[in-house]
Amino acid sequence: MKSQAWTILPLLWLLVLLSSWCQWSCAATDSGYIVFEHSILEQLPQDYVPAPSTSTKKIACSLARGQYKSVCVGIHAAKTDLDVVRLQIESDLGSRVYRPIDAETAAILAALKDPMPEWIHHACLDENNAIASIPKGTTSYFWITLHADEAAVPGTYSGRILVQPAGNPASELILDLVVYPFVLRRARIVYAPFMDEPQYLPEFVRGNDEWIARIFRDMGEHSHNSMIGLGHRDAAAFVDVSVIPPPANRTFEVLLPLVRQSGLTRFDIPVIHYAHRMTVPEHEGGPTVAQKNRFMAWYDSARKACGWPELVAYGSDEPQYPNPKLQKRYESFREVRMRLATAMNARAAYGLGDLHDIWIVFGGQITSEMCAEAERLGAEVWTYSYNLYPSSPLNERYFAGLYVWAYGLKGHTTWHHYAQDGYKHVWMREGDNRPMPLVGWETRREGIDDYRYLQMLEDCVAANPDESLAAEAGGWLEALRGRITTDPHEVKSGRPLALEEYDLIRAKAADYIERLGPVPPEQIPPQPVSHLKDEAKSFRGKSVQECMAGLASDDVSVRRAAAWALFEMGPEAARATNALVYLLDDPRVRMPALRALEAIGPPIYPAAAKLAALLRHPDGYVRVGATFALGAMGSTPPNLKWLNGSRILGPQPVPESRAAVEPLRLALKDEFGPVVIVAGQQLVRFGEFAKAALPEAIELLEHPKWEYWVAGLKIIAAMGAEAKAAVPKIVELYETKQGQDPYMAVTLAALGPSAAEAIPALERYATPSSSYLADAYHALFCIRGQTADLEKMVKLLTRSTPLPNLARDQQEKKDVVGYLNALGVTAAPVADEIRAMLKSKEIKNREGLEAFLEKVDAGEGPYVRLP
Repeated sequence: MKSQAWTILPLLWLLVLLSSWCQWSCAATDSGYIVFEHSILEQLPQDYVPAPSTSTKKIACSLARGQYKSVCVGIHAAKTDLDVVRLQIESDLGSRVYRPIDAETAAILAALKDPMPEWIHHACLDENNAIASIPKGTTSYFWITLHADEAAVPGTYSGRILVQPAGNPASELILDLVVYPFVLRRARIVYAPFMDEPQYLPEFVRGNDEWIARIFRDMGEHSHNSMIGLGHRDAAAFVDVSVIPPPANRTFEVLLPLVRQSGLTRFDIPVIHYAHRMTVPEHEGGPTVAQKNRFMAWYDSARKACGWPELVAYGSDEPQYPNPKLQKRYESFREVRMRLATAMNARAAYGLGDLHDIWIVFGGQITSEMCAEAERLGAEVWTYSYNLYPSSPLNERYFAGLYVWAYGLKGHTTWHHYAQDGYKHVWMREGDNRPMPLVGWETRREGIDDYRYLQMLEDCVAANPDESLAAEAGGWLEALRGRITTDPHEVKSGRPLALEEYDLIRAKAADYIERLGPVPPEQIPPQPVSHLKDEAKSFRGKSVQECMAGLASDDVSVRRAAAWALFEMGPEAARATNALVYLLDDPRVRMPALRALEAIGPPIYPAAAKLAALLRHPDGYVRVGATFALGAMGSTPPNLKWLNGSRILGPQPVPESRAAVEPLRLALKDEFGPVVIVAGQQLVRFGEFAKAALPEAIELLEHPKWEYWVAGLKIIAAMGAEAKAAVPKIVELYETKQGQDPYMAVTLAALGPSAAEAIPALERYATPSSSYLADAYHALFCIRGQTADLEKMVKLLTRSTPLPNLARDQQEKKDVVGYLNALGVTAAPVADEIRAMLKSKEIKNREGLEAFLEKVDAGEGPYVRLP
C-alpha cells in the first residue's frame, strides 16, 4: 500500500503542473504576454512569474472626492521579447502613469553628488507611459495614480486601459471606478516629512524657489500638511528673534508664503522651523526669555494676518539619556511661548519628556503608557523612523496610517524626504515639472489616507452617540485598534494584516461614513494645542517633608507635582524613598515617582524588590523606567577610566546594591529593545558586581537585532580585559558586518591587548573603501599600541578623497576627534601633527582638536568610550 502511494504521488504532482502550465500557456496564447493586477504593497521583481489566475481584464477601485489612489498593472513577457510597451488610459478622472526607471535614468541617479544606491533603483518610478522592452520570461509594470478632485460627481465611472506592445495585439482592461459621495477630509494631525538637508538636493534644485514650490506642492498632493526643517542650513532664512519686527529674511518673505500658496500648510497645523536661536539659552549667548516671548507675540499677530502655521522649535536631535547638559539647557525654555520638539527613542521619552512639548518617538518603541504619560504632562507623541526605506511599500503604508491611528498619535514624519544614501522618497531630474516618486512615497500617501478615513469615521461615531449603527462602527474600530500592535519595521503580509485587508478596511470605513453621514467640518471642534506643564512648580523650593505630605494627597495633580519636585532635589530626597515606592502602584503618578527614585540614586536600594516586580509589567515604557531606577543603585564615576584594556576604574557600589544586578540580568532578556539597551547601559555602573552578567552579554551578541547586541557590547567593553571570553564572538560579529559597523571596534578597543586575536579581522577591513576606517585604526592602536595605526587614523581628517556618503564622511572625522579625546595623553605621538593641522583655516572640528591637545598637555586620559 505504501509503495503504491509513493508511485501515484509523483503522477498527481505532474498532472497538477501540466494543468497549471496549460492554464498559463492558454492565458498567453493569444498575445504572447500576460497582463495582471499586482498589489501596490509588494514590489514586483523582474523575475516574477504571475500565476494564471492573476491574468485580468478588469481593474476596479473606489476613492473619495479629493483623493488619489494607486493601482499597479503588471506585464509578463511569456513567449517572446516585448518591444515598446505602451499604456493608454481613458477615464473621466485624472490620472498619472509611471513605469520603472530605465538604465539611462539609473545612470543619472548613480552619478549624483550623493548618489542614490543601486539597491533602491527598483523602487523609483518615472512618469512615462512606455516601457522600452520586456525580455522574454521577465516582468515589468505600470503604476497608475488616479485622482478624483473635490468637485467630482459621485457615482460609477467606466473607462479602459489599453496595453499595447509593438507588433503584438493590444490588451484591453475595463476600468471600473466608484467615487464616494463625500470629500475625504485632511488629517487634523501633523504629517510632515523631514526636509532639513538641502546640501543633498541636486544642484539645479538648491536655491531654485520654483523647484522648492514644486516639492511643497508634491508633498501636499501626497496628503501631507506640514514639514520639518523649514529654513534649515539657509543663512538667508535665519530669523533674528532679538529684533522686533525681525529683519528681512527668506522665512517670512519666501518660505512661509511658498508653503501656504502650494497648499501644503494650514493655520492649525504646526511647522517645525530651524533657522533661529530660540533653543539657545541666555547663558550660552542666546536671546533672553523676554526677547523670545516678544518675538512669539509678534509672530502670533503676523500669523493671524497672513494665515501662517504655528512655528515649533526643534531641539537637540535624537538626544541620549541621561543628559544633564541638555536638562540644564532647556530648563529656561519652559518659560518661552514656543513649543519644543525633537526626534527621540523611548529612553529619551522617559528621561527627557518633561523638557519637550512634542516627542517624535522612533516607530515600534511607542506604548500605551508612554502616550498616557505624555498626555498627563501636556506633551504630544509623534513618530518617525530612520530604518524604513521607500522600497518597502507595505511598511510605509502601515506606519503612516494604521499605526499612527491605533496609538492616537498627533503626528508622523519620516527620515528623510530627500537626504543621503537611500533616504530619498522622491528623485528629481532637470527638465521635469515636479519630483518623481518612489513606490514608498506613493504608498505612504495610501497610509495617510487610511488615517483620514478612520478619522472621518470616528467623527461620525462621536456625532451620533445614540445610534446603534454608530455603536456598531465604534465596536469595529476598537476591535481593529486591538490588532494594530506590530512594530512597523516588522510588518509583512499576514502580520498583522493580509495585504487585501488594507483596502477592505478602508471600504468598510467608507460604508459606515456613507450610512452615518459625514460630519460637516464646522461641527468638528478645533484641535487643542497641547503645551508642556511645569508640574514641579507648585512644590519647587519646599522641603522634603512638605513634598512627602504632597505625595499622600487625594489630588493626583498634587501627588505628581510633589514627585517631580523630589526628582529635582535628587539625592537630597532620599528620605522620601519609601513614600515614592508606595506610588509605584499608581499608574497616574508612577512615572514621576520612578524619575525621582532614579535621581535619588544609590540610597534607593530598599526599593529593589518593587522595581524588580515592575520589570514584569506588560507595558515596555514602564519597564524602561524601572530599569533606569534599578541602575541608579550603581555608582557612576565622573569619568569611566581604563588603562591598557583593564576594567573600568572607579568607586564600587555599596554591597546592598547587589540586589539590582539580578533583575538587570533578567532585563537583558526583555522582548522590548529599549529595556535591553537600558539594562546594558546600567549594568556598567555596578563594577565588580556586573561580572555576573557576562554570559548574558555574550549571548546577546547572537541576537539578530542591533539594539540587543549593542547592549551586550556595552557590558563587555566596561569589563575590559576581564571579558576576554567574548572576543571570538565579537570577531565573528565583526566579520558578519564586514567591518561596516563601529560598535564592535569600539568594544575591541576597550578590551585592549586581550583582543589580540581580532587584529587580522580589523586589518582586513581597514581598507580605503571602508566607511569605518577610524574605528578600525583606533581599535588596532588600542590593541597593539603601534603609533602607525594612530597616524593613519589622524590622516583621515585631511584625506583628499572623501567618502561618497557625505554624512558618513563628516561623521568619521568627528569620530577621529572623539577617539583622540578618549585616548588623551596616550595619543601624544600625534599631538604635533594636530597642532600643524590647526594652522589651516580649512580644518574642521577645531574645538574638539584643541580639547585633545589640552588633555595631552595636562597628562589626562585615557577614558573608555562605550558603544
